[in-house]
Amino acid sequence: MACSQEPRVFEQKTIERGRSLFTVGPVAAGEVLFEEEPLVSSQFSWNKVCKYIACDYCLKNLETATQNARRLCKDGKLELPYPECCETVVASQVFCEQCATPYCSEQCRSKAFQKYHRVLCAGSGVENADHPLQALENVWRTLHYPPETTSISLVYKLLAMIQQTNNRGELLSQISLFCNRSKDEAADCIHKLLSQISLFCNRSKDEAADCIHKLLGDQHTGSITMLREMVKEIFGNVMPDWMTEDGFNSLLAMIGTNGQGIGTSSLSVWVKNCDALELPEEPRQQLEEFIDGLYQKIEEAEGTQDAFLNCEGSGLYLRQSAANHSCMPNAETSFPYNNSVLRFTAKEDIAAGQEVFISYLDDCMLERSRHSRQKYLRENYLFVCNCQRCQSQADEPDVTSDEDEYDDDMEHEDSLS
Repeated sequence: MACSQEPRVFEQKTIERGRSLFTVGPVAAGEVLFEEEPLVSSQFSWNKVCKYIACDYCLKNLETATQNARRLCKDGKLELPYPECCETVVASQVFCEQCATPYCSEQCRSKAFQKYHRVLCAGSGVENADHPLQALENVWRTLHYPPETTSISLVYKLLAMIQQTNNRGELLSQISLFCNRSKDEAADCIHKLLSQISLFCNRSKDEAADCIHKLLGDQHTGSITMLREMVKEIFGNVMPDWMTEDGFNSLLAMIGTNGQGIGTSSLSVWVKNCDALELPEEPRQQLEEFIDGLYQKIEEAEGTQDAFLNCEGSGLYLRQSAANHSCMPNAETSFPYNNSVLRFTAKEDIAAGQEVFISYLDDCMLERSRHSRQKYLRENYLFVCNCQRCQSQADEPDVTSDEDEYDDDMEHEDSLS
């Protein structure tokens, strides 16, 4: 449940960046600026196929910490000490009576049925590979390999919400906020806006700037066309403007550029609670050695390159989506309740009325060269960063980080396979 305190930020449009967040008053480092539930969230497709079990509504990990550790270590007999540090409540978990979709609680099941699940319920055919939603997911996985950044299920959950809602105008008004991007003069990278809320953005690709969202490259044209036709067959004329070529491309670009990554893990919660235990020196040392050994076993069993450690997905957050990027962010997001509720926290003292920035890049990517950071942001978020750090490094050579050269090689190999 999101915290009920008043947000410590307000939203305002700027000429340079469009929607932006600013502090209401002075904020201290570590202060919570707001908490927020997503408009919609969804588990990543490959993550689900790899048997990571999450609540369909809030993405809470439904395994106990012991079950989580056993699966990751491939050791069915593994036992974790201090089981009281696991917060998973198996007794509260429920399922859809028709299709067995899992939920962490009756509350989440009820919310899902009220928002979208009455439309999406697959009944007894949920495991059938020929079921339209399963077929859609299968095509999506041929298009979007790990590490995943978004999911086709966000698209069909949004469409199901629109089909099921009694207040379509309000929902479309909320969705339209995710398309409110302004022109980046420095990069001449335009994400066009339309006043009609049903049309989203006019295009996801600006030919003049050659700024193409990575999901919409020419090599994926056939797969995206197939996805669009499959979605159209499932949902008919729910939103005909989204079923055009431009409309569907814009829809994919919208979820790609606005989706906030979510990670949940019952094992991580257990580790955090173990760290908080007050233990004598010897038991503390034994516990720390056990945890170190546990992660070593996971690494050996799963490998380091492609392993999922968490239930992973993404969500669309109305307030958080107004926060702009900086390579020197003064705020950060987290998921303190092991579900999709997002917490937005100040990383440093922020003066009243100052803009609040987060990083769209993870910590590893932030350490890469300016050229590498901008390449990633341009491909994934359709803009070129002009933050203080990037400006200060403007005279540096356009050198690609070693990690990017490896990634580019892997992408090239994938395109040949």
